[in-house]
Amino acid sequence: MKKQLIRICLLVALVVVFAVATSFFLSPQKTNPFLNANGEGLENSIAEIRDVTLNGVSQRILIRGVDVNNPVLLHLHGGPGGADQAIVRSNSKTLEDIFTVVYWDQRGAGASYSSSVAADDLSLDQIVADGVVLSETLRQEFKKDKIYLQGHSWGTLVGVHMIAKAPDLYHAYFGIGQIAHSKRAELLSFSYTMNAAKIANDKKTMNKLAELGSPPYENDQRWIDSVMQERVLMQPYEVPNQRPFLSLAAIYKNFVFYPEYSLSDKLNSLAGSKLSLQALWMEAINANLFITHPTLPVPVYFFQGKYDQHTVTEVAKDYFDAVEAPHKEYFSFDNSAHWPHLKEEQKYREIVKKIVAQ
Repeated sequence: MKKQLIRICLLVALVVVFAVATSFFLSPQKTNPFLNANGEGLENSIAEIRDVTLNGVSQRILIRGVDVNNPVLLHLHGGPGGADQAIVRSNSKTLEDIFTVVYWDQRGAGASYSSSVAADDLSLDQIVADGVVLSETLRQEFKKDKIYLQGHSWGTLVGVHMIAKAPDLYHAYFGIGQIAHSKRAELLSFSYTMNAAKIANDKKTMNKLAELGSPPYENDQRWIDSVMQERVLMQPYEVPNQRPFLSLAAIYKNFVFYPEYSLSDKLNSLAGSKLSLQALWMEAINANLFITHPTLPVPVYFFQGKYDQHTVTEVAKDYFDAVEAPHKEYFSFDNSAHWPHLKEEQKYREIVKKIVAQ
C-alpha cells in the first residue's frame, strides 16, 4: 500500500512538472519577426512587445506591421478586461499588412494586470485617458498626423469616448459589435434566448432563464451574475443552425498556446478579467450613447454581425441611424454574430482597405 501511494505521488509530481515545463515552453513572450523570402528581417517591418507607462501605470502593447510607413491602427479589445490579441491573431490573417497594428492590453487587463492595480484604479474615464495618451505617443513615434481606431464590443464604448475626447488624433473609427444602449440590448438578448429555447423545446435552458429573470435587475451584482449566465445560455442559439464561432474552449486554447504571453501574463489575464468585470461591468451596462454621444466628430464605420446578441444588432443599427458624424457607413455581416471581423475576415479586410485608400 505504501509503495503504491509513493508511485501515485511520483506520477502526480511528474505530471505537474511536465505541465509546468510545457506551459513555459508555450509561453516564451516573443513575437515572430517579419521575414523576406531569404529568411531575413523584412526592411521597415516592426514586431515588438513593449511595456509603456500611461498616466503612471505600466501597460503592455504589441506592435506588428510589415511596413512602418503604413497607417497606424490602435485596437481596443472587448470585455471589460477581455484582452483579445491571442484570439484575433489566432483566428485571422490580421491587418498587419495594411496597418502598423497596435494591440493594447488596457489597464488591469491581460498582460497589463498586476496586483498593484485595484478596482478603484479602473474606470471608463481612466481607460479612455490612457488610450488618448497612447494614441498621441503612437502618432509621434510613427510620425503620423492621425491614426485609426478600431474597437470591439467593450472596446467600442472606449473608442467612442476616445474620439469624442481627442478627435484631432484620429482619421476614423471602426466599431465592431457596437455598444449603444446596453439595458435595451440586454432585454432583447434575454427575450431572444428564451424564444429560441422555447422553439427548441429546451426546457433546461428555459428553466435557468426563468430563475435568472428578465432584466432590468435590482442591483449591480445581479446585473453582473445574470448577464454572464445569460451569455452562456444564449451562445448555442446566437446563429441559427450553426455552432458558435468561438467556444469558451477555443478561446482558452488560443491563450494557452499564445507565444507573445509569458506564463505569468496568461495567469494575469485571468485575474485581470475578473477584476475588470467587477470594476467596469456596470459602466458598460449603463451605457446609452443615444443620450451621451448623439454626435461623433470623426468618420465612423460600423461593422455588425447580423446575429449578434451580445451587442444586439437591432440596437447598434438604430444608433448608427441616429448618430450624426462627418461621414458614416454601416456594414452588415450576414453569416456572423459577435466576431464579424474574424468570421468573415476577407470581407472585413477588403472594406478596411478601401476606406484607407480613400
